[in-house]
Amino acid sequence: MGYTSPAFRSLIGTNNGIGSSGIIIDGTEEQKQKYLPRLASGELIASFALTEPDAGSDAAALKTTAVRDGDHYVFNGTKRFITNAPLAGMFTVMARTNPEIKGAGGISAFVVERDTPGLSLGKPDHKMGQKGALTSDVIFDNCRVPVSQLIGGVEGVGFKTAMKVLDKGRLHIAAICVGAAQRMLDDALRYAMERKQFGKPIAEFRLIQAMLADSKAEIYASRCMIIDAAGKRDEGRNVGTEASCAKMFASEMCGRVADRAVQIHGGRGLFHLRRHPCPVHQGQTVRSAKVTPTAPAAIHSDGRRCLVLRAGIFVLVIRLEYQGALATKERTSQVTWCRRVSYNKREAFQLRSSDHGDPGLPNAHVASPSTRQRGRATRRRCC
Repeated sequence: MGYTSPAFRSLIGTNNGIGSSGIIIDGTEEQKQKYLPRLASGELIASFALTEPDAGSDAAALKTTAVRDGDHYVFNGTKRFITNAPLAGMFTVMARTNPEIKGAGGISAFVVERDTPGLSLGKPDHKMGQKGALTSDVIFDNCRVPVSQLIGGVEGVGFKTAMKVLDKGRLHIAAICVGAAQRMLDDALRYAMERKQFGKPIAEFRLIQAMLADSKAEIYASRCMIIDAAGKRDEGRNVGTEASCAKMFASEMCGRVADRAVQIHGGRGLFHLRRHPCPVHQGQTVRSAKVTPTAPAAIHSDGRRCLVLRAGIFVLVIRLEYQGALATKERTSQVTWCRRVSYNKREAFQLRSSDHGDPGLPNAHVASPSTRQRGRATRRRCC
């Protein structure tokens, strides 16, 4: 769907992806039975509400609250740039249930239905690209949500749920970028073969060939990263770092391919001419490609780099600590071995001296049977 319509895929991709993954991963059996069949059939459209006016890349700083009041939670706060919000029938919402716990520990995940009193939507956003992917604010004003809507039935694990959901979402966005970039490359190559200047197709000019080759190589690299990360995720492995790497590289790659495609189309790349419709024009590619680095959860590629770096530092620290522990253990073993060898040699020397009765040695004596036995046992241990 990224190849044909990146904006329309948002409706299906968000519904089947981050909008419902929270229930699939951590939801109770009752929640799964209630929502998943309707989401799969299209009867219900899902949305994922994490980003806030002051919480984008720093998702753990969200301020939307969910205060327990009997059998309900009372929600207050605003979510921003929420995909599918104008169409959604339910929202997976992250809210702070324990204000005393700062950061991720006080965040919980909920399923909030669209017709819940106190929930309202802002006006649809006017984006620079992918205008067919509808987004808007989601506003909670004393919105009372039943306790049964708490995902998993446990408070304080919502942020972990969100991060697991976003791993899949990042791979999804990366795959969309590959599809869109492949479409732009195909259109640019077709145009380069048809467009003639100086008596030959512009595809024969080396600068055009270089742009096409760079685009092909980057698309292939992105596809390999996504397949590798997706395969590891299917095996049940943690792919937080791999998903961030794939999404960061693929989304920036898509922007570079869009820029090259516009250049190859020349003037037609800047205008959508009715008489000569061009599949690659500025509003359709460059601006739409600029949307992908911030999705999902409004984290830009620079923020993604921080996530990758943080994960890399964590892995490096673990490795250094492990290597340090091994080195300490090895040094301890060496010291123990040296002490044992030194003791065994000293005891064996005393035994030989006693057997020969060397008068020049202090404390020379005839070894007792117990001493001989100890010496033999010591030599066996040394061997």
